[in-house]
Amino acid sequence: MPTLVIALSDILLDPKNPIDLSTISSSQALQIIKQSYGFLSDAVEVSIENGIATIVLPDDKSKKVNDALDWFDRGLKKAKQGDYQNAIQLLKRTLEYLPAHTDARRNLAMAYLESGDQDEALNQLIDVLRLDPKDAWGYILLGNIYVKHKEDRKTGEQFYKKALELNPKDPYLLNNYAAVKGENGQTDESQAMFEKAIEIEPSYPNSYYGLATLLSRMNRKKEALSSLEKLFAQPISSDPRAAVVYDHSRALFKSLNEELADENNEAIMAFVHSRANAVEGITGYPMEIIEDDSLQGITAKSELAWRHKTNRHIIRHRSGSKSIVPHLIMHEMEHILLEHEAREAGKNKLFAVTEDQKRFGREQIQPDLHKLDDAGLDRSQKEEIISRWLFGLTNQLYNCPIDMVIEKRLYNKYPELHPYQFVSLAQTQSEYLKVLTEPEIQKISPRLVMRSSTAMNCSYALFADWLYGNTTEYSKLYKNSNVFALGEKLFSAFLSKQASKNDATWRTIYTRRRICSSPQVGRMVHFRRGPCPDRASAGRSNQCRSSQGERIGNGDVLLGHIKTI
Repeated sequence: MPTLVIALSDILLDPKNPIDLSTISSSQALQIIKQSYGFLSDAVEVSIENGIATIVLPDDKSKKVNDALDWFDRGLKKAKQGDYQNAIQLLKRTLEYLPAHTDARRNLAMAYLESGDQDEALNQLIDVLRLDPKDAWGYILLGNIYVKHKEDRKTGEQFYKKALELNPKDPYLLNNYAAVKGENGQTDESQAMFEKAIEIEPSYPNSYYGLATLLSRMNRKKEALSSLEKLFAQPISSDPRAAVVYDHSRALFKSLNEELADENNEAIMAFVHSRANAVEGITGYPMEIIEDDSLQGITAKSELAWRHKTNRHIIRHRSGSKSIVPHLIMHEMEHILLEHEAREAGKNKLFAVTEDQKRFGREQIQPDLHKLDDAGLDRSQKEEIISRWLFGLTNQLYNCPIDMVIEKRLYNKYPELHPYQFVSLAQTQSEYLKVLTEPEIQKISPRLVMRSSTAMNCSYALFADWLYGNTTEYSKLYKNSNVFALGEKLFSAFLSKQASKNDATWRTIYTRRRICSSPQVGRMVHFRRGPCPDRASAGRSNQCRSSQGERIGNGDVLLGHIKTI
């Protein structure tokens, strides 16, 4: 017959008011034990000798033991899938036939806890510890209930302490106990426990998040960010309960970067100007940085000395948050460096859109031009919008892969810039999402323009998620769109080429007839080597522009370093 042998001092009755049964009479102890273990059977037999209780359960041969074990396995699977209600029913059936099955009872308690029934979970865990007073997980879960749900850290810590005595290397216990230590102001002990938990179980996300939260409260923001980066360097857990941990971790990563980008503006601007001096030395031209709110449609642009035939480089940027301006300037400086490197290597190329290609582009969007008629616009307004569509698409086509190169270079070269880069790119992603989510934009835009532009935005979102090691989820909102596969293809083209170490050999990754998988868009652009033509030699080209889209002469050439990623 099933038998339990337990020391009287180990029998758990009331977690809040523990009683040592070895200190009372045997007759009282017998009565209490029979009542406490009645959940096993009405016919339980109890005897006491030398401070040890022997509890004997009746052996009913008619019980469906094999069926009960099958229900147990199925209950565990349901719980792992997050189907806690069905898990509860299966585990309860298991315990009807195997009432002393501690694993089934503990998992039943966990299912109750996940479904929101803390009281029933508490009852089941007390029974677990009555069956096995050395069940460390039972103490851990009791501690969780008192700390997280009953807001009773003192009682919860008692259970964590008992569990730690039984299993000092349990990473889940160390994580939970570390959180309590942190709440109690015992920061050194808390940090040591979190770090030990990570060392024992590197795949457990909660410990990284807990450590990051602790370090953030201690105003050690950079160390907190490092902990979160290490979290997302691990494979994503398939446990559905981990989803909320990842959500909170991403939110903390974002807020920490925003806080850091709001601090020490003088220091970062001093760094930016020191880099400007370095770029001057590399390119041989002085650098002027100008705040210019007359810029339209862009936040910053660079005017390169050799392209404008002037004696200096000029970077213009709109006034804005001090959190993003340092990144805007550094981005433009890196653009200048890239073109300088391309020129030095003899790899500089032109990005051209001819009149024939413009006509071709107009033909492709012709079926959707009735949308402008419906909007009640006059002829000149329609022509202006059509020109913006075509130029905007080719300009995005040119800049999207180049911007990936620049942002990757900035991230790898300048750790000081990281918070400002993160905040600036977050703002960019927010603007790009409007193309996907705002009905008015979709209502008036041609399908070809929408599809191609959104696909490139999607590829840039995938790039940002890749750059930040999945601490962001910018691409998530694109997953249900009809361009996600296209965006993935474009980003895959970047990944397939980005291992090149020679930045001066970059050419475009969106080559002719591969642009957005669209021959129509591919025929709208071509590349050729040489300087920007002047007005006399431009021929049929209409407008020479820089990589940021500013006017710099007569012609229709988008000029810059077209680089292979």
